Amino acid sequence: SQLKLKAFKLVKSNSFENSLAIPSELDSKIKKYNDWFIKNCRELEKHFTLLDAEENFEKIAKIEDDENYYLIPDAEESFYDEYDDEFVGDEWDDYDFDHEEPDNEIDEREYRIARKGTVFELLDLEKRSVFLGEPGAGKTTTLRRRCLQIIKSYSETGITGVFVSLSNFRKDDNLQSLILRNTYFSEEEYLYLLKSNRVILFLDALNECPTSAQPVCVGNLRGLLNAYQELAVTISTRTLNWTQQIELPAFTIKPLTKQQQGEFLAVYIKSKEKTEKLLSQLYSQPGGEILANNPWMLRMLATIADDDQLPKGRALMYKKYMHIWFVRETKKANKANIKLPWNEDKTLANIANIAATMRINGYAKEAPVSFLKKTFPQAWFEINSAFDRLAVESLFNIPKIQHKILRTFA
Repeated sequence: SQLKLKAFKLVKSNSFENSLAIPSELDSKIKKYNDWFIKNCRELEKHFTLLDAEENFEKIAKIEDDENYYLIPDAEESFYDEYDDEFVGDEWDDYDFDHEEPDNEIDEREYRIARKGTVFELLDLEKRSVFLGEPGAGKTTTLRRRCLQIIKSYSETGITGVFVSLSNFRKDDNLQSLILRNTYFSEEEYLYLLKSNRVILFLDALNECPTSAQPVCVGNLRGLLNAYQELAVTISTRTLNWTQQIELPAFTIKPLTKQQQGEFLAVYIKSKEKTEKLLSQLYSQPGGEILANNPWMLRMLATIADDDQLPKGRALMYKKYMHIWFVRETKKANKANIKLPWNEDKTLANIANIAATMRINGYAKEAPVSFLKKTFPQAWFEINSAFDRLAVESLFNIPKIQHKILRTFA
């Protein structure tokens, strides 16, 4: 009951206090961004989540629009002890080695009780927090889903959400310019939203911010939080990369339990007996327990397990996944009287090369198609013309290729 009371107070405090209407021009831009975000989330699900997503999109859409089918991971509060771990980067320069805390502060830290709950329950308790997790644990999905909830209730609350990936932060960048690039707002409108507490920021993948840009990015985050004390912000990053660079409550997303893994798979496989058999096979393999904790791997599992038998080892699972994809693309090409440019091995090699080049050039999440056309003129033309919807339009209708899409393909 205390948790529910705190959650109620937090939601109430997020509501804007003044009764002045949002300027009509800004309201139009907010709705335009909201429409784009909703469409973007759905387009990614539609085209790139499952190998057969295009054919089964209506079924999947109904599942994912039903909150009863949405798997909400659990999380637990994490405490970072600066005396038992190391800082990263330039943090040592500002650290006071002679500093000693009073005994009462140390005692208080030793007896703190970690809060537990679903990620959404914990988000309700803290208007500012960091969510930690391993790759594939659900950090990005959680933030996107929460942002969708805020956006869909905009007409009732007057509060909107903005989702931005910090992986797109550049060395000569700043946080404000990054956010403005990913919305329709002018600088004046953005500052108005901050001052009036009418925006909640969801800043994803701090760990994917380029190393050279990390000090500026973290400094900007600290400055933003200090300048706008009531601003609601949620940040995500990998557990390994978190050393409390920003003093916020941190919650670690827990791995899926066996029951959750079974429930997740059953949504797509539609057979409890088959689900149990596949999970048993996965757990019998070296590292299988780790793979089962990853929702993306489970969805791949649902795709490749048509014959009730799993390949042994992650590499063979990926290979089968890509083989099924290539066979499907070949059938689609033949039906449209299109000849694919390469065989299966060369196709995967070229796509993998593009993905690696993106990362080397600092494009952790997405890159403009113009960059790829310039870097791989022939390969890019042949890949994009032969394989459906490899590029996704950005906020301003600029074609971009997303690294997650390449990972789905390669």
